[in-house]
Amino acid sequence: MRRLRTAVCVLLFVAATSSCSAQETASLKITVTDLSGASIPHAQVQVVNQKTINVMTDQNGNAVIDDLPPGTYLVTAKSRGFVDARVSGIAIVGGMKKEVLLKLEQAPPLISNIQSYDTMEPHRFEKLLAAFHEPDLCRGRIEEHAHSYRFLWIPTFDHPVFMRVDIGGDGNATLQTKALSGAGGYELGRLETAQPRRLVFEEESTLYSTLADMGFWTLPTRVKNPYAIVLDGTTWVIEGVRDGKCHVVTRDASPLAEVFTDYFLGKVGNLQPYSQHGRQ
Repeated sequence: MRRLRTAVCVLLFVAATSSCSAQETASLKITVTDLSGASIPHAQVQVVNQKTINVMTDQNGNAVIDDLPPGTYLVTAKSRGFVDARVSGIAIVGGMKKEVLLKLEQAPPLISNIQSYDTMEPHRFEKLLAAFHEPDLCRGRIEEHAHSYRFLWIPTFDHPVFMRVDIGGDGNATLQTKALSGAGGYELGRLETAQPRRLVFEEESTLYSTLADMGFWTLPTRVKNPYAIVLDGTTWVIEGVRDGKCHVVTRDASPLAEVFTDYFLGKVGNLQPYSQHGRQ
């Protein structure tokens, strides 16, 4: 009887000890940054031991996993535009909190990640065009012999400018310019309209030659560049109507913005951006 009691006590002690050991889990905090130390949000993190745990970093580049059993772990992290990183041999001790830092190196750009589209983003410029009292882009019936161009220049912190050039059957071109008193990224403000005028020879010649140099009629409507982070800047739009066809090209913070500003606004429209509502 005494032996039986002793055996029962031993079993109870072992069970109690096992129960305590099972509760001694750990916590792991993973921080993912780039090489400069800037946090990488929404990075995909894997923690691997006998099983794999998948988590994602928060806005500060952190991910926390609780209730990890003691053991040796492998941690990997990956994010679009960066080289995958991994740290192996991470010892997790029960009852403790472990912190791991993974720094991701920026991957070289891939041309396949820069995509072009022949379609517009639906309704993107409707509000702005309405403020200019203009119809939406490439909408409505297009006359077979119509020939015209519409230009939108939309800076974040300055006055948006609109130009329309209509080419008559005799080849002469008429320019209409408008400007808004507000800013492209904020309240648009009131509309100011200039008197239409005929383009002189040099202005009309510059219009055609610049469009040809750009290859306007063969340019994709928009380009999506995942490597460009555009917080503010200037967006521009060109709509062309010719031979019964309508084509739109729009860019955000594009290298072609200088061409657009210098030639279309400057040498064709005789406008000076960022100053007095675009007028000289």
